[in-house]
Amino acid sequence: MAWFEVAGFGQEVWCGTENVSGCGVLSGVGVMGIFDGLWVSYWGGFGELDHKSVWRTCMDLGAYWAEERNNVDDEFDVFLVGSNASDLDVTDAAGRRVVDEATFLEAAGLVHWSLDARLEALREVLEGEPSAQAWEAMCVVFDGWPWEGHGLDVAVEYAMERLRHWPETLRVLPERWARADEWGEHDPRWDLVCVCELAEGAGCLVNAVNEAFFEPVEATPAVGALKREDLRGRRLVEQDRGLVVVDARGDVLACAPPEVGATTVGFSSCERYVWALDRKHDQSTIWLLDAQSLEVVDRRGLEHESAPYYWKDFGFEPITVSPDGRQIAVYSSIGDSIGITCVFWQDNGQIELVPLEVTDREPGEAIGFASDGSRVLFLSCYKVLSVFELPSGRRLWTGGALNSEDLHYRYSLSFVYDETSKGNCSVGPDVILVPVADDCQDPWGVSVHDAQSGQPLGSIGAYPLGASIASAVLSPRFCRGQHGNIMRYLPALSLLRRSSAPAEPL
Repeated sequence: MAWFEVAGFGQEVWCGTENVSGCGVLSGVGVMGIFDGLWVSYWGGFGELDHKSVWRTCMDLGAYWAEERNNVDDEFDVFLVGSNASDLDVTDAAGRRVVDEATFLEAAGLVHWSLDARLEALREVLEGEPSAQAWEAMCVVFDGWPWEGHGLDVAVEYAMERLRHWPETLRVLPERWARADEWGEHDPRWDLVCVCELAEGAGCLVNAVNEAFFEPVEATPAVGALKREDLRGRRLVEQDRGLVVVDARGDVLACAPPEVGATTVGFSSCERYVWALDRKHDQSTIWLLDAQSLEVVDRRGLEHESAPYYWKDFGFEPITVSPDGRQIAVYSSIGDSIGITCVFWQDNGQIELVPLEVTDREPGEAIGFASDGSRVLFLSCYKVLSVFELPSGRRLWTGGALNSEDLHYRYSLSFVYDETSKGNCSVGPDVILVPVADDCQDPWGVSVHDAQSGQPLGSIGAYPLGASIASAVLSPRFCRGQHGNIMRYLPALSLLRRSSAPAEPL
């Protein structure tokens, strides 16, 4: 491939001579990269391509930016001229690079378009073993593929079926696809990618284009609840005589001892025990009762008193249960001292208390647990987040949400952790996602934290890929948009590599 002069105009034109991909020659596939890093101005007609497709193809060909113009502008590096543009248009571009319609369509593999040929090229690439080279070769096949009227949906569906067993670390978002569409539409090829390649940072959010590929989305709840009724229909009821177990007809099966004056009760996840939290002004006690007889199996006094009653005026609940029901976080206080105690039980029916030190001495609550019970998150009314390791109780990180800085566009956005974060967060093996709001308290995106260290990596939202506003966190890889749509979190590849690396010895 080379730049050649256009006869009669003294202009340089880029001409492609062969169709080459990352894995050899593939018929019917264009050669990408002729506009690498360049500003492209285009005008005129380009066969069956509409203006949207011309812009998108220019970006696939590596353009830094493309814009439709009907005149010569010195800000642009290359002029892409369609077949119906006048000679005067090209002459006015003296001394600048010019690409004509035929060369442009050939570079994009659109001169002799054949859906069968493209699909055959796709099959050749995906028949082999997963590898970075095979992934890049597949992306080359998809480069320059018009979004509408050329079978892109068929190709994406075919590729999705064959990529499901691939490691997500191979399915990297190509830089040339990492852009917001000029018309606000979403690139169908985004459904194929799982990670983005950033040297540092948190990653990005994208809208799922074909939601059927990802439904049903498997949500991973961050909180659970104490069950008032077990699988056999037995219910826990507070009566004048105290706590009792009744059957489906309401007949009393067992009564708890009089000293168990519980205000919060529920069956354990295994249904062998009943948890009862007795919150009083000067003393709080956690009880573990036998589910059959309601006899006391174990009891512990909490290290701190229960949270003041007026905290509920702030919308905070001092008790949070883990998703599997095996752990209970209790936020409590003594005078000016505030702490949180994580309560969890062992299979032998003994209670263990792990005190957690909270530095922000204000009302708050535990907002979520890791599914394996190894982490718990606490958020105060002043939007200070604390990440704790369990069962050690070690505080990994405490602080406010990171702001978003963009040095290129020279803007800064300030964020706070969203007050609706309880249960609306996710603690995965590699990342923690917590919703953030802007300085007007409107939902904006998510704060991403390293699950191992608790450290924040950044706050991400709709920019730069034109995603929706995230209104709910469903799992470490999925969110729900404000219009009910599915959104996907693409972590930075460097983050996944760090989380998979063996831990250094202490």
